[in-house]
Amino acid sequence: MLSFNYIIFTGDALLILFAIHLLTTGQGNVFLNRLLSLFYIGRAIQNILFLTISQGQSFYSSFIFGINPVVSFLSPVICYLYVKGFIKDEIKLKKWDCLHFIPAVLVLINMIPFYVSSTAEQQAFINNFNGNKIAESHLKFIIPLSIIFLSRSLIFLSYMFFSWKTFIAAIKNKSDKIIPVQKNWLAFLLSISTIFHIITFMVTFYMISHDISIGALMDLKLFSITVSVLMLLFIIYPILQPVVLFGHLIVKPTKDFPLIETTEPISIPSTQETDSNEIPKNALLTDEQILYYEKLFEESMKKDKFYLDPEITISKLSELLNIPKHHCSFYLNQTANKSFRAYINHYRIKYFLELHAIHSKELTNEALSDQAGFNSRNTFIAAFKKETGYTPTEYFVLNRNL
Repeated sequence: MLSFNYIIFTGDALLILFAIHLLTTGQGNVFLNRLLSLFYIGRAIQNILFLTISQGQSFYSSFIFGINPVVSFLSPVICYLYVKGFIKDEIKLKKWDCLHFIPAVLVLINMIPFYVSSTAEQQAFINNFNGNKIAESHLKFIIPLSIIFLSRSLIFLSYMFFSWKTFIAAIKNKSDKIIPVQKNWLAFLLSISTIFHIITFMVTFYMISHDISIGALMDLKLFSITVSVLMLLFIIYPILQPVVLFGHLIVKPTKDFPLIETTEPISIPSTQETDSNEIPKNALLTDEQILYYEKLFEESMKKDKFYLDPEITISKLSELLNIPKHHCSFYLNQTANKSFRAYINHYRIKYFLELHAIHSKELTNEALSDQAGFNSRNTFIAAFKKETGYTPTEYFVLNRNL
């Protein structure tokens, strides 16, 4: 029995270490990997709770017991957001995504009586819980714990359903092409998560129906072995296939899944003509994405005129267009055949010439260049010559002679 507990503890410790790596590394899609790390930590916390209670560790069990209900509601939500974000290559939460966290917040509020009680009261409550005598506790919760347990099961089932639905829809949808290594990773993650959630549901039901404690439950070798194996699988798969995390461990780019650089915003001054924030050419875009981005960039430049912002950067533009920065950079470099700065200046010079044709008699070239998005005379002249082959003075003299 004790050896199985050590195996589970070792698996949890390794899982937490790997989660810390995902939280701190700057490689890959940072947003998605942080979501994954939180999901891993949640899984570990729930298993550590079983161990601490069964071993009678009062201080640790009180602390972990207090946060476990919130974690149990967050876990399926984070799994769903990760799957959705992975498929759509999202780099941040959408506004409406915050609504998914409401149940966890309500549970957090509901646990306040436990948090503010004394250590002795907390331990007494845990002992009652361990012996399935929750009703004997004097702690008064806003929402009865029986309803919390039932709601947790419904949350598990709902979010697992929507996670699988999102995954299957992405496979069937040709506009969301998922290459095999991505598909296998999501299928693995969802399968293991579903098994975990089914086990959690069965454990709760088994404890209530058979009137046994968590300590007695840990004596079931099948349960201990299952939890241990699942913990190890969560670690082994990413180690064997690190490319699914966009190169987190030591991995070389491949033809099927090129290495993608970090997506964290990198701010550069608008006056610099540099491509230092551009990614290498080994990025990944489908033909459908390229066609979509081509239309998106063209329409946004005509309608929204983002290039008129003197402080525009590739990070800011990708955020305004709601697309990953590495996709924005790849499209400009490989399809438009321009650096970000050259692409923006192309539209600025074009707009400047339109203004010049109308207002050249009232405004100077410098005033017109300011309206076109340039914030310095030297930057404007350099960009104008790069775009037309002439300085502004040479260009207009030549055109007057023509």
